[in-house]
Amino acid sequence: MSALKFLMADAASAILTITLMVGIGFLGGNSIQILQKDVKRIEHIGILILVILLTGWIVYKYFKNKKI
Repeated sequence: MSALKFLMADAASAILTITLMVGIGFLGGNSIQILQKDVKRIEHIGILILVILLTGWIVYKYFKNKKI
């Protein structure tokens, strides 16, 4: 393969690859912001569920061990 043919193939490949990676990065950047909002909301819900479960377990243990 001649040097000119190789350089043209390499340039075409580089242009395609760079365009693809920049596009994926742009789309992924927007998705990360959306995912961060969803993760924060899910974390709050998860913490609330854990607090409710812990409170329920403590109340259960209290009444189970309490002698009437």
